[in-house]
Amino acid sequence: MRHPERTRSDAGMQLRGHGLLIFDGDCAFCSLSVRWLMKRSAVRPASWQSAPLERLGLAEDQVRTRVWLLADDGTVLASGARAFAWVLSGSPQRTWRLAGLILGWPIVRSVASRIYGFVARHRHQMPGGTASCKLLV
Repeated sequence: MRHPERTRSDAGMQLRGHGLLIFDGDCAFCSLSVRWLMKRSAVRPASWQSAPLERLGLAEDQVRTRVWLLADDGTVLASGARAFAWVLSGSPQRTWRLAGLILGWPIVRSVASRIYGFVARHRHQMPGGTASCKLLV
C-alpha cells in the first residue's frame, strides 16, 4: 500500500520532541544548550561540522547562525527558537512540554525569535561561550 506524501505538519504530529538537531559543535555555549535540551527530549544532536550538510539540504551559512531540526526523512521541521519550542513541546516532562507549546504561540514565538537572535549573535559572551562561538557575519 502506498502512503501519501507526508507534509511538514504531518511530520510534526509524528515527531514532536524527536528529530535530528543540527548545531554548532565548536561553540561551548551551543553544546551546553543542546545537552540541556537532550535531558528534556528525545532529540538526536549532530554538530554541523560533522553532519553531511549537502545531503541534508543545508548550507554552511544557514547552520552557522541557528540550530536546525530535521525529521528522519530529512524534512526541515524548524530552526532557531522554533526548533527549541518544537523539541520541548514533545518532552515527556509536562512542564517542558507546556513551555514548548507556549513558545509556539504567535506573540511568544515573535519575542522568542528575537531573543534567540540576540543570544546567537552574543553567544561568545554567554556562560561557556568562547571566541570560536562568535558568528562570522
